[in-house]
Amino acid sequence: MIGVISAPAPEKAAAKTFHQKLRGKKEPTRKKPLEICIRDLGAGNDYNFRLWIEVSENEGKEAVRGEDEKKVVKKLIIRKVN
Repeated sequence: MIGVISAPAPEKAAAKTFHQKLRGKKEPTRKKPLEICIRDLGAGNDYNFRLWIEVSENEGKEAVRGEDEKKVVKKLIIRKVN
């Protein structure tokens, strides 16, 4: 669990912390999400998030060559835990 203190926008703080802690390291998968706790000191609320990277392939057409091509898309998924 990674903790962060004082965040006006918890989801943005969770994404920022994720990028700071894991820059240049192996990306987490859906099977092993990263857990981050955000505390909003002004309101006194705690927010718990699970974050992971999803990698998917999209099929698209390349306009110049007219060939089928697959694009790898990485998405950062942030889910709030109740």
